[in-house]
Amino acid sequence: MLRRLNERMERYAERQLAAMSEVERRDARAFDEWFMRRRGWRWLVWVCAGATLLAAAAAELPWNLRFLPAAVMFNGIAFALLWAAFVAWFGYRRLQGKLLRVTGFCLLTVAIVAPLVVAVMEVARGRSPFAWLTDSALLRHLAVATFIFAFLYVSVVALISTFRNREHLALAKHLEAEARRSDLSRRLAESELKLLQSQI
Repeated sequence: MLRRLNERMERYAERQLAAMSEVERRDARAFDEWFMRRRGWRWLVWVCAGATLLAAAAAELPWNLRFLPAAVMFNGIAFALLWAAFVAWFGYRRLQGKLLRVTGFCLLTVAIVAPLVVAVMEVARGRSPFAWLTDSALLRHLAVATFIFAFLYVSVVALISTFRNREHLALAKHLEAEARRSDLSRRLAESELKLLQSQI
């Protein structure tokens, strides 16, 4: 079963690599090298620790926000932003000109997921899953967190995809110019060879 799953993952990775440009393939290999061989995954541990520390500090502020909900919220936001950065870094060509659609999708996702998370936390505390609807402080926290998250998510996606598209365009132009120079030098060599042959 595990071997079959591994084979499917390899086939999926091969299909994804085949659909990428040379620049994207190079970036994917560089990320794989950094994440797996140089232990880049340790950044995830640091992000989790940092988000939990921020949650502990936020729970001390007079917001009526307890540590556990704050830790879940901060870690959720941090990992969602990391995922946004990852998607924008490798999927920048597909995101070009779709910022409005991404914004709408982000807001819709947060509007669905955030209340579900709060409902699950209420059930875990032994209360009704709809008890949070009568808690004005919790509703306020949820609205503020949703707005902040949506703003940060869209900002991360917009900045990274814009930067990567510009970088890809510059590199593509550079590769095209190199190909033209190589073609020109090949033609020049061929014409010199023909000239020498005609002289002989």
